[in-house]
Amino acid sequence: MLNFLYNNTDIEMNERLGVNFHDAQQVFQLSNHNSDQMFKRGVQLAQEVQKAILRQGVALIQQKLLRNAGKFRYAYLSTMSDGDLNFFKRPPLLSKLAHWLIAALPNTKKRVTSNNLPIVLCVLDEARQVYICVGTPGPTELKNRFGQAFRKAADLIEVRYKHNSFTSSVIEIEKEHVMNFTDQLYLTLEQMDRRRIVSQPKRPRTSFQDVEEDESLVEGT
Repeated sequence: MLNFLYNNTDIEMNERLGVNFHDAQQVFQLSNHNSDQMFKRGVQLAQEVQKAILRQGVALIQQKLLRNAGKFRYAYLSTMSDGDLNFFKRPPLLSKLAHWLIAALPNTKKRVTSNNLPIVLCVLDEARQVYICVGTPGPTELKNRFGQAFRKAADLIEVRYKHNSFTSSVIEIEKEHVMNFTDQLYLTLEQMDRRRIVSQPKRPRTSFQDVEEDESLVEGT
């Protein structure tokens, strides 16, 4: 059974949420001048985030940093240009980057089947020796299935991890175990696919002609 990783990070995260909520309230309560300043700062920060998403998304594609695992594409990110790594240590922003890639890849010049695969991004937080991992289903992927695989993969490798999001597609895992996690995620998805194939009901054959049709389909594949 897993021991969840609770530490000062949870306290710090709650404190940041409290500060952010307070700042949002202040926008409406302060004088017009101060309110405008805070609003402009918020808009400026949102623009910086969007620029970072575009900058790093393009870099991931152009530098071919996404590896193809067959069931999903993934990347371990320990450095980024322009100091953007600090942005993407936050799961919501890392998720936005993954969603940007999901939308952008099918529109690239190299249109291949792997462009429609789910994406797993793992960003290193060196100070805490952990990776923040976000998994985003592809356009044709079932969200619940991929989220379940994420949780199950972390459970099966029996390591300490922290699931710190409302969605099961975000986990925080110790640095030395991140490769074990992505390996297990592949195996978990493979097992789920096999079970799905086995559980699919076969079409009942009503004549010899049906048998010939089935055989012709196999020969044509």
